[in-house]
Amino acid sequence: MFEDVRKDYLRILFVFFIACSIIATSQSIVTTALVHIMNDFNASSTMAQWSYSIFLLTLGVIVPLNAFISRRFKARMVYISTTLCFIIGSCLCYFSWDMTSLIFGRILQALAYGIIMPYTQIILLKITPEDQWQMFMGIYGIAIAFTPVLGMMLGGYIIDIYGWKNIFSIFVILGAIIFILGLLLVRHDFGTEDYPLDIQSVILSFIGCFGVIFGFTNISEYSLASIFVLLPIAVGVVCLLLFFKRQKVIEKPLINTSVFKNRYFSIGILILVIAYFMYNGCTALIPIFVQGIAGHSAITTSLIVFPGGLGLIIFNFMGPYLTTKVGIKKVALAGSVFLMLGHISMVFFTGQTPVIVMAISQFIRYVGFGML
Repeated sequence: MFEDVRKDYLRILFVFFIACSIIATSQSIVTTALVHIMNDFNASSTMAQWSYSIFLLTLGVIVPLNAFISRRFKARMVYISTTLCFIIGSCLCYFSWDMTSLIFGRILQALAYGIIMPYTQIILLKITPEDQWQMFMGIYGIAIAFTPVLGMMLGGYIIDIYGWKNIFSIFVILGAIIFILGLLLVRHDFGTEDYPLDIQSVILSFIGCFGVIFGFTNISEYSLASIFVLLPIAVGVVCLLLFFKRQKVIEKPLINTSVFKNRYFSIGILILVIAYFMYNGCTALIPIFVQGIAGHSAITTSLIVFPGGLGLIIFNFMGPYLTTKVGIKKVALAGSVFLMLGHISMVFFTGQTPVIVMAISQFIRYVGFGML
């Protein structure tokens, strides 16, 4: 199966897969600790959720820069700098003394993930034959989907037994391991070039992503018509529109916007954006509801989410097969229905809702997201 790929390339790809999987776990594992963070730092639910939201915001800013990073820097430099950034961020989260220090640590973790995740895919496409892309991307997708689920499962246990900060002590240890692996095995250069960085595009991307996420985050504390909601969203949308407009006129853009001329591609991206918005919103709210309102433990939160995670992995893997058999339209429609049913069922949750009912609801929701 791997005969057409050089062994030294496979070793590098394997190391990147491991690092990407471990760093990916840090994105969602903190959600199981939100109630504990609120209690320890005397923070509101909105402020505590910023430990999760800031991760997504940072991803939105850093991911578009990968066109520049992948062309400008060597693989070894990218790997070592991202894993080192992850270790420093995890250390800061472990020793955090307030929400500000925790959020800054989460920014460093997100910077690492926002670089290594797309960079791994770029390396994959560079070193593997085109006819094996689907297989390797499938392996990559399963690894990225499975480790966060496993992390949330173990995270609940660690939080209840050892405290939420020890999640980050484990990340420090795992980060040190992948850092050493990189020093030993990542030695090949995949080629670099003098690719310019458009600062104006970076600024527009940052303001746009920050404004939209900040505005939607404020909905939990202010009314939908509040200026603290509408103004950041409006500024964010305008900046994002200016960002996309600028990508069309500069010689070497951060992202290739010409693909959006394809109607089906644009519709697909819109569906994924809406689905991702719903997925991440509920991912942050479920632990707060289960622990803060229903009064369950962090372990119970993990058990509620775990079946859904398995459903996500299974249907992520089956997606290409189902698309080939019945067509992309039917798969997307079925995924949308599952996603809608999963979210509608959550409207009826109360403090007395049985754990099994919440778990089934999450399973339906995750299956829908996996199919999309």
